[in-house]
Amino acid sequence: MGEELKQAFDQFRNGSELFVQRTRQINDFRPIAREVLAQLVAKGSVTNEDLTGLIHLFRPKPVGELADKYLAHLVADESKAKELGEKLQATGLGGYTAPGRLKIHDLTTEQLREVHAMLRDAFNVTTAAEAAQLCAAYDRKKVTYVTPGIYSPWLHYIQPELFPILNDATKAFFKAQGLPVEYPALIARVPELVQAMGSRDLGLLDAFAWGQQPEEISEDPTNGEWRKAKWIRRISREDWELYFKTCGEVVAHFGLDANSPLLAMNLNRNPSDGVLMNLSNRATVMMGYVGHVEVMIMLPEGATTSLLGKSILSTGLFSSPANAEATRITPAVLKERYAELLPAIIAAGTELLSRSKSSPYRKHHIPDLYRMTTEPDFREKALDFLIEGKGEWPGTTATSTTNYWVFQANPKSYDSVGALRDNAVDRWTINAHKKSIHAGDKVILWNTGSAAGCYALATVTTEVTPMAPEGEKYSLAGNFGEVQDRVGLAIDLNLWDRPILWEAVKDEGLGLKAGSQGTNFTATLDQYNFFLQ
Repeated sequence: MGEELKQAFDQFRNGSELFVQRTRQINDFRPIAREVLAQLVAKGSVTNEDLTGLIHLFRPKPVGELADKYLAHLVADESKAKELGEKLQATGLGGYTAPGRLKIHDLTTEQLREVHAMLRDAFNVTTAAEAAQLCAAYDRKKVTYVTPGIYSPWLHYIQPELFPILNDATKAFFKAQGLPVEYPALIARVPELVQAMGSRDLGLLDAFAWGQQPEEISEDPTNGEWRKAKWIRRISREDWELYFKTCGEVVAHFGLDANSPLLAMNLNRNPSDGVLMNLSNRATVMMGYVGHVEVMIMLPEGATTSLLGKSILSTGLFSSPANAEATRITPAVLKERYAELLPAIIAAGTELLSRSKSSPYRKHHIPDLYRMTTEPDFREKALDFLIEGKGEWPGTTATSTTNYWVFQANPKSYDSVGALRDNAVDRWTINAHKKSIHAGDKVILWNTGSAAGCYALATVTTEVTPMAPEGEKYSLAGNFGEVQDRVGLAIDLNLWDRPILWEAVKDEGLGLKAGSQGTNFTATLDQYNFFLQ
């Protein structure tokens, strides 16, 4: 936990889009989440339905009108539930992290009593030692399903300076800093990290850790996947043209070419959907869809009030130094006030670039977004493809050829759960689509039977070829022990002990082909991403 990490955190805090997004969640979403939990505790008891409601209410994607459905379980007072639902929907925000489980079921009365007591007592602890003791006592009860990956965000919303969030990203980050990932021990040690990084809010540390996940750098870091995002078509062509016109004016003013280290154009990696242009370490112009279209622009401190008055959706200060504002407006306001706002955006950019050498987000830069900004003919063809589905993509980066599949196992024939538990799954039998399944494709591993569901996500590592099974002890019947056409697999997300069961997702409208007789079925990016969340 040295000076280099502190500098990286300061850079994150000084204007990254991820920081701006998390700050909005801290200011607008988290107080509502805390009040929901307080109302739940005040009921005096919790049910399996209550805990399932918390999971859905606090997922990263805004729940919209479904908030009323979940709050009806969570809050005893009907008028209070309605009030909280209206507030939550007004934020247009979701929670910090997605749990690996969509439903809590079959907890006993005693187990539910333990969960309620933990939530109740979390409001009263005052030190890290007390918080660690509370969670250690709870974990010893071994309550099914409601483990740190599920409950740590709830405790964080209650006491954001005492309870860290534990998920895959933060586990890797905490390990890298020499901290334990066993939750009570982590709580006791996390003050060391707080002191080293100079931030008491563990929600910011969670966002920072998420942004530290390593990513491969390529010409297009998404391999064209960004063009499949459904929200792109929810933004009108007129608004897209306005966005790229604004970015183009900024790029032209500062003479930023395609290889400038100061510029990064990419898609949001946050709960909100959108595209952004970063100058140095600050999001300068962003357009997103969060139930409505909004534009975020960087303005000098004080310019929001003087130029826009009340014609804004929200605004907040960048920090260190706090000399610029991230202001959200509608595209209509940007168009109407364009002549006044563009010089202000450039003024804020001038100050920023005067003390900058590069953008930390350059590794996420998508070259074709730059071409859409600077080449009108390219932009026209690109928007034809993106919005209207016309023609072919005009860029040099080919559309991703990644395919998505369901690989299915029958527990009567193959012990896939045992193989996943033992980290032994490195191949899978292919009985269909043999000419279409290729290395790099993504896979939903599905078990049939009484506990049907998604038990892992994986990547295909080889072409289809004859292979022996990974181990005969997992073959329960049939000819699984023989050499057959198979592909190699790398498990990306192992859910053997926390599967996402069909019972929990059957009403989500996924259209998943799993459950029929067979081994290999086609799937979609949206279906894969649903389980990835």
